[in-house]
Amino acid sequence: MKSLAAGILCLSLGVAGVLALWASAQPDGLEHTMEQVGMTESQAVHKAPMPDYALPGEGQAWWRSSLPAVAGTLLVFGLGLLVGWALKRAGGRRVKAGGEEVG
Repeated sequence: MKSLAAGILCLSLGVAGVLALWASAQPDGLEHTMEQVGMTESQAVHKAPMPDYALPGEGQAWWRSSLPAVAGTLLVFGLGLLVGWALKRAGGRRVKAGGEEVG
């Protein structure tokens, strides 16, 4: 099972890293909504950590756009593992509506 999870993770990282290179330059849902209501990025409550889904700074463009996709994939995979671990730990315990444990 661990080798299957590792294989899925590697495949996901590869797909995310490669497909990020062809991401659309069109505004995403949040940017589109901000444009519709007349709000600018300078009026936003929080500053985006990676504006336009790319790392700030200089360097090759492919690296700056692929790395955030890979990092996001790792974050979601890690959260999935954490939730799975928590559910497995809770395992056999079932609770009735009144809070009483069953079987």
